[in-house]
Amino acid sequence: MDDFPSKPLPANVLPFAAKPKPPTRGRRRKAGSQAMRVDYVKVSKNTWAFRIRWREGEQEPAVYVSRVDDKRFKSITKGKARYAAFKKQLISSFLSRTVRQGHGINASPNRAV
Repeated sequence: MDDFPSKPLPANVLPFAAKPKPPTRGRRRKAGSQAMRVDYVKVSKNTWAFRIRWREGEQEPAVYVSRVDDKRFKSITKGKARYAAFKKQLISSFLSRTVRQGHGINASPNRAV
């Protein structure tokens, strides 16, 4: 039994179906390769860096940096399909190496060896 019965709507008012709003408190959850992007920048003479960043903002710091020389950079970026495959492989290799809290790995410097 309802303690607070809802009031009936007037005849000329219809309920508005709205999308649920995302939570506004706290940080949004980041998960999976869809939330990551890869960009590249020339860091020095004959050296390029591929950076993995979260997709949310331009000012997000790089999570992972992979450096290659000019020759490898040119072969990676030679075609769209080749570059897309490289990005997918780079993100998946990064995600597979990530240590997560749920893995139960003690990374403390005070751990028993």
